[in-house]
Amino acid sequence: MEYVDAMGELQVVNDPELLKVVGGSMGMLGIVTSITYKLDEMSYARFWPQHIPGGLESILPPAGEVIPDETLVFMTNYYSESIQYPRHHGAPGVLWMNSWDNLGRAEDAISLIDHTEDEFQRSYIFLEDVANKGFKTILQYFDSTEYLYWLFGWMTGCASTIAMNNWNESKTTTATEAMHFQRGLHFISVKAAELIVPIPELENGEPDWRVMQEVFLTCRKFSIGSRTMICTQ
Repeated sequence: MEYVDAMGELQVVNDPELLKVVGGSMGMLGIVTSITYKLDEMSYARFWPQHIPGGLESILPPAGEVIPDETLVFMTNYYSESIQYPRHHGAPGVLWMNSWDNLGRAEDAISLIDHTEDEFQRSYIFLEDVANKGFKTILQYFDSTEYLYWLFGWMTGCASTIAMNNWNESKTTTATEAMHFQRGLHFISVKAAELIVPIPELENGEPDWRVMQEVFLTCRKFSIGSRTMICTQ
């Protein structure tokens, strides 16, 4: 990567470790003039979005208990993301699991993001904007955060059952489409916190998933009290 720094001098970065630092510079490094990418060969996902009955706690038990084989497949796939939507106040929130390998064949690939899908996502983004304005009106004229919690949870929970696909079998598509296909109700206004949790190794070299179990248990306790959504990736 080449960039012009604050002194007007051209700088070149080739070191892989320095490139990681540059990636987190938040635009304060300078003016980038050239980037050379090394790309992996396109792979194809066996994309399989699913609703998991019982929520995340049904497939990820507390630390010390044995993790089901199905959960280990989810956690060790090429790509794995799960979103637990609100279930408080009777909201039918779902656990949406987006976990897949990249062993699909190019000749089986189909396109998922077409005009209809694009219009669908535009529509629920519009409805989310309407809901946000409704929340603001409630706060302005009705001093009841409890009512707001109920409304937000119920609407989000209901929307998740409609917007997030639940397929009986996988479909092959490009990895890029699988990563960006209805990953969530993207524009919901929430207070977000992101945690990066390193997974240590056991003596036999396998991942020590107990850390993940403990982190999830802690997040779940917090989310119950604050009515939040949980997303793992």
